[in-house]
Amino acid sequence: MSQDTLSGQNADKAATEAGVTLLKEGRLEEAVACLREVLAAAPDNVRALNHLGQALHRQGRRDDAAACFERVLSLCPDHVAACVSLGNVRMDQQRFTEALACYERALALKPDISGIHYNCGLALQALDRSAEAAARFQQAIAANPNYAPAHNSLGNALRNSGRLEDALCAYRR
Repeated sequence: MSQDTLSGQNADKAATEAGVTLLKEGRLEEAVACLREVLAAAPDNVRALNHLGQALHRQGRRDDAAACFERVLSLCPDHVAACVSLGNVRMDQQRFTEALACYERALALKPDISGIHYNCGLALQALDRSAEAAARFQQAIAANPNYAPAHNSLGNALRNSGRLEDALCAYRR
């Protein structure tokens, strides 16, 4: 590998990290501009694409964000964060079946992450599949017993399934 190639990769990495920092600071317009600049030079930069998708999603630009996450997944099919992020975009778009498919794909890759089970439960609940949602919330709780949102959502799912006593128990936890 030539010195010029290494210099270019280091510059891309530094610019990507600058974009990530801007995103973390909530400076979304600047983050988007910085990450787009990186991608102009290195269109297959998965880290830049993923973070650009996050910035665009936070700006409410859901279709653009989804396109970024889909591109990440075309380059790196096992990218769990992109699966989850695309699922989150689909939830915001009320495309619940697609969101569920994204979360299930992420779970196939990382089955022990409570937040992904929780997101599956939310998608199932949105699809009026309360019993299945309850099971996912229980899996989220099994992975992280202190995950308060999962306890609350479990209570909601149990209540929606007509299991009021069980719902009260879940709410109390």
